[in-house]
Amino acid sequence: MAAAKRISDEPAYVLHSYDWSESSLILEVFCRRQGRVAL
Repeated sequence: MAAAKRISDEPAYVLHSYDWSESSLILEVFCRRQGRVAL
């Protein structure tokens, strides 16, 4: 399995947001360099 790559200071569009437990979110974003990424 490949190691996770850290992405910072990259403009992105939020495609979807999902509730995760009471105070967290999972975001699906689209970045120019990385494409579609879940955060």
